[in-house]
Amino acid sequence: MAGSDLPLLSSAEVGAAPTRKEEFMPDAELITLAKHSRARAKQVLARAKSFRDADAKRKMRRVAVSYKKLARRLEHEAGGPDKA
Repeated sequence: MAGSDLPLLSSAEVGAAPTRKEEFMPDAELITLAKHSRARAKQVLARAKSFRDADAKRKMRRVAVSYKKLARRLEHEAGGPDKA
C-alpha cells in the first residue's frame, strides 16, 4: 500500500542477521510493531472481502495470518502483549 505510515521491518524481523545497531530493540518498540502488524492484518482481511477471485482472496487471507503470526512473535520477544 503506497503512503503507508507503518514502520519498516528490521533485518532481524525478516530473518536476516541483525546489524550492530539492530541488536537491541526496546520492548515498547516491539509492542508498537506488533500493534501495527495486527492493524495491517485487519486491513488485508478487509481488502480481501472485496475480491471476487477465490485464489486472490485465499492468498490475502494467508498474508493476514502471516501478519498476525508476526505480531505474536513480536509480543513474545517483548515479553508479552501487556508489557508496553
